[in-house]
Amino acid sequence: MPARLHTWESSQIRDVPDETERTLKARAERAGKSLAAYLRDLLIDEAATPDQSGGITRYRAV
Repeated sequence: MPARLHTWESSQIRDVPDETERTLKARAERAGKSLAAYLRDLLIDEAATPDQSGGITRYRAV
């Protein structure tokens, strides 16, 4: 399946604890990815994971 262009070009996550940021950056580096690519992959995996009710987890803008 070809990649689709999405209008969600960037986002910001505020109030992330320093230790969390360091941990995620280190994991991204170990995976050979940029932080953005690592976080994108985490979001894709999370969205594909069934939620507690057995459906697919859905996200909406807040």
